[in-house]
Amino acid sequence: MGRPTKITPEILKKIEEYAATGMSLRSIEAMIDIADGVIRKYWSKGEEQRGIGLKVFHHLKKGYARFEQFCLNIIRRAAEGTLENKNAQWTAAMRMLEARFPEWARIEKTMQIEPVNIVISKKLLPKNEDND
Repeated sequence: MGRPTKITPEILKKIEEYAATGMSLRSIEAMIDIADGVIRKYWSKGEEQRGIGLKVFHHLKKGYARFEQFCLNIIRRAAEGTLENKNAQWTAAMRMLEARFPEWARIEKTMQIEPVNIVISKKLLPKNEDND
């Protein structure tokens, strides 16, 4: 029989709550007073594990999904005009999304404008002595 785990159902709930705030894996490890790298190991193994590692992974995944939903709700409410300080709040939410989830990171695109020939037609004026 192996060593008993420090990760109890109460700790799993804390892991999920901390993840729901967008906290890093390293910070979650510090908050629950668990050895450095344990939570990160469970996260990196993902679905390819059993037992407590899989439970930790699922609680982290659920917590991070809640965090993503929280940020997206702020951005949505800003777009609808229902936030008091919409500019500061939605930009902060977007930055948090970009930091936590690489798929939300902005891809900077440079705008390339091709040269365009513009044809300006002269307005034909009646010929008279003043227009020469």
